Amino acid sequence: MKLNILLLVAIFILSCSKTDQKNYTIKEVNGIKTFKNGTKPSQKLNIKPKKIFTINGDNADSLQVLKMPMKVSIDSNNNIYILDVMQSNIKKYDSNGNFIKVISKHGMGPGELTYPNGMVLVKDTIYVTNQPQKKIVKFDREGNYLGDIFIPNGTPQMVQKVGNNRFIGYVSLMNSEEQKLNFNLSILDKKFKVVKELTQKAIKFGDTNINLLDLIYPYTVSDKEIFISSNSNDKYVINVYDFNGKPTYNIEKRYKKLTISEEELNNFNKAMKKAGESNPNSKIKYKKAINDLFVDNQGRLWVRVSVDRSKNNNQNCIIDIFKDGAFLNRVVFDNITGSDFFDPLNLTYIYDNRIYLFNTEDGNLSVYEY
Repeated sequence: MKLNILLLVAIFILSCSKTDQKNYTIKEVNGIKTFKNGTKPSQKLNIKPKKIFTINGDNADSLQVLKMPMKVSIDSNNNIYILDVMQSNIKKYDSNGNFIKVISKHGMGPGELTYPNGMVLVKDTIYVTNQPQKKIVKFDREGNYLGDIFIPNGTPQMVQKVGNNRFIGYVSLMNSEEQKLNFNLSILDKKFKVVKELTQKAIKFGDTNINLLDLIYPYTVSDKEIFISSNSNDKYVINVYDFNGKPTYNIEKRYKKLTISEEELNNFNKAMKKAGESNPNSKIKYKKAINDLFVDNQGRLWVRVSVDRSKNNNQNCIIDIFKDGAFLNRVVFDNITGSDFFDPLNLTYIYDNRIYLFNTEDGNLSVYEY
């Protein structure tokens, strides 16, 4: 009888260890932990996004035409807001993709926009970064104009919310004395003033060999943390901060440096040319280890990672998933197109249990549930 009980306990322990195996070590330096992950998964994951609808910008109704959709956000009722750069307005849709209304229009007057470069929703207030006018324009979710926040040095780019009273985005600042343009990922207060710089990069005046990928550190924000890629081509590292910009821990994963193929480099340069890059002829040799970061509805970190490409996975979107610093598993989405570089014409966003995928060139937004 005693032997049977011991066998049952042993079987239970083994079964638990198979479903959730520890696959990392922790190293602590100056109070900051680093989770060092291997490539072996610790959990089985079954994530299969299913397309539920597409918002097609090539519409007979002129109000619904999308000429250059750039950013998508959702409100507390899951209504969808699409920022259209070329039309200088916002299209609002319900959660099923049905068109509701147009917010704002092109112009210089109160509540009007001039080729805006970003949008974020915080507590159902819409903040639109309007670089040509050097201001943030605010609306409620019905489209009523709420006022402006003027930013003399220019608006931040790629803005996300940090909690309910802060933001994060790339801030450009001219340094005439050193003949360079600083481009720093920074935490901003509710007036969009810099609280803390988290990454620092600079462009020298007259430099024609700028690689956009060296400037943009992939990042994302959860309900309690900020995740920033180290933006390396030979190291897989993510630095994690609290909302005050204090480092809390790091995530590492084993990674092999990958050469970018000629076809991939051509695709990257084509994307940069379509996005308006003045010198789209980068001579990149290696891929960035990490191309994008997201947080899902379970608080898990999604990492769009570079891989060796072949005919079998040439177009697949490949994601590593982490929870609390630990690598859970790698998932492959064969119904979602992915590439191993930042593509400003095919941006991806994740809100709640949905994936929003832009095709800016075709002017549409595909929505998936997972």
